[in-house]
This record gives sequence, C-alpha cells and structure tokens, in this order.
Amino acid sequence: MREFIDRHHPLSTEFDAVLDRVKNSKMDDASFDQLRGFIDADPDYFEPYVLLSGYYLEHDKLDECEEILQTGYERAMNRILDDTGRWPDRMEVRHEENEHVHEMLLIRGAWLWANNQAGAALDLFRNLLRVDPHGDLDASLAILAIRMGYSYDAFGEEFGDEPESNDDAIEWFAEENTKFPDEFWDEIFDEDQEESEEEGKRAGKLPNVITVPSRSGPPRDPEIMQLKITLKGTKPPVWRRILISDTATFEELHDAIQTYFGWDGDHLHDFSMAMNSGGKHKLTIDGLLPDGSQPDHARDGLVEDRVYLRDFIDAENPKLTYTYDFGDMNEHVILLEGISPPESGTKYPVCIKKKGEINLEGETSDEEDE
Repeated sequence: MREFIDRHHPLSTEFDAVLDRVKNSKMDDASFDQLRGFIDADPDYFEPYVLLSGYYLEHDKLDECEEILQTGYERAMNRILDDTGRWPDRMEVRHEENEHVHEMLLIRGAWLWANNQAGAALDLFRNLLRVDPHGDLDASLAILAIRMGYSYDAFGEEFGDEPESNDDAIEWFAEENTKFPDEFWDEIFDEDQEESEEEGKRAGKLPNVITVPSRSGPPRDPEIMQLKITLKGTKPPVWRRILISDTATFEELHDAIQTYFGWDGDHLHDFSMAMNSGGKHKLTIDGLLPDGSQPDHARDGLVEDRVYLRDFIDAENPKLTYTYDFGDMNEHVILLEGISPPESGTKYPVCIKKKGEINLEGETSDEEDE
C-alpha cells in the first residue's frame, strides 16, 4: 500500500500570521504581495493558492481565480500521483502535513461543481474519499449532494458555506447516503463501540463502517470507453466509433451523438438498457427536454445529466439503446468495444471513425472516414 504524507513546509508559520491578519481585516496590498511571494518561494505549499482564490472570487476576478486554482491543482496532483499517474492508496487528512493538499483539491472540486462540471468534480471527490474513507466528511457531503442533483449554489443555500460543521447537513447525510451504496458504506457499528453516533456527528467524523459490495466498485482514475454507435434500420449502415471518458454523464454522451450524427437536437430522447447485474431488468435514463429543462417525470428516477457512464456501462452491461425523436423512433445501438487509459493531450469525446451520413429527411449515404 502506498501512503502519501507530505513534507513539512516551513512557510506555514508565516502563512498563519498572514491568515490571522486577513481574517481580522480586509486583504491589503502587503498581504497580497506576501501571499504571492509564498507561492514563488514554495510553489508546493498550497494554502496561499486557496486564500488568493477566495480573494479573486470575492472581487469577481474569475479568470485569475480559475488560473490560480488550476495551477495549484496541477502542482498538487504532481505531488501525490506516482509515475504511472495513479493516486496513492491512502492520503489521510489526520496527518497535519496533508491538510493543505487536501484543501487545494477540495477547493478545485468545488470550483468544478460550481462551474457546471459536476462529473469532473464528482470524480475528484470520489478519489479524495477513497484515499481517506473514514476522515473526509467534506468529500462525502459533496458526493451525496451531486448524486442527489444539487447544484453547488443550491447546496450552499441549504446548508451554508461549511456544511461539514452544520448539524443539519450531518443529519441529512446520515439519512440519505444509504440510497447510494455504490458510493458509501452501511452504518454498521461495533457492539462494544462506546462513542455514540451523536458524539461522532459533533466531532465531525463518520461512524465506523464496513464496505458494501457495489456494481461500480471504488472510485478510480478516469478511463476511456470506446463505443460503437449504429443507427438501426439504415442500409448501408450508418455508425460512429467514439472515445469518451467513463466519468462523462449520459447528457454528454447524448451531446456527442447529436454532434457526430448531425441531428438537430429538437426532439425528445432517452437511453434504455437491459441490466444484467442483480437479475436482468430494463432500465431507462430519461433525457433533458430540448430546451435543457428537466423532464416532468423520470420513469426509473434517472435523468441523463445526473447519471455517469461508468455506473451503468461495463463488461456485464455493454449494450444499450439511444432513442432520438419519439415520432420517428431513431434508435441507435451503443456497444462498448473496449476500455483504455486516457492519452495525454487528447480532448474527449472524439469520433475516431464513421461510416455513412444522414440528413434530417432520413436519407443515408455510404461514406466512410477515418
């Protein structure tokens, strides 16, 4: 098992003095310059990045905020990943040396969530929870909120800026997390455990738990799915072969299909599949309405913008159907052909091969491109 414990950063003492000064008054030019100096002197100490990002955000300097968060995030990932790009097996925040790294990654996740990148945020929070399964309450709350469809702003309005210190948020988590056994753990206590659940909540800790087997397994680094998508009933056949991250939502897959087949996006759509895990049954994932709003009713409680490919498409369940336009019933068969690591510098999704073209009158032509 590879455990990450960061080194001590001597600048932390000087940073704490600046932090106390900023908390008691507004950020002045001297404090700002000192924080920038800390980054220049020790670019792998991340508390100055976090504090400056808050300053930029407060002053609506969004480009500067995003830039410093991205820089800090990239340096933090370089610190913790091994030579193959894998996360450590453990990176516990109970080690004081890890607190600044953890804070940097949490803030990056919050930024992604707030800027309509919930899938990327969820993957980051999942990795944080995986490497610290009994200590990362912040990541646990964020994961549950995203899975339940909260936007960043809506969650903040309900539970405040520090939900990990909010008793209502802790109680909400205790009540709702069992809906997602693939993410969390059953609250199974040892019989001899003396600390009460309420005391654990006040201490800001999760209860002692045991893992529950799940379909998707523990969070992992993103992988790339190769999907072949064929429009049923076309002669000659019309198909596209695409690469897409397994952390993408089904909404992102819908957008890719619309783009690579040339549909106009003006009609209703959904995804359906015969799930083989836990007994064979049909499952439907409803699409957003053409104007981007939520459907009035989701048949199986699943809507494409809140559901991720990796949770439903795998070797046991490699095939599904995408239906576009319930009048013409344009059905597309989607088949998982393989999974591979992402290639550096490649932007996903991408269409790597196609055959045949359509137009909106339903005619097809036999053209093939690499």
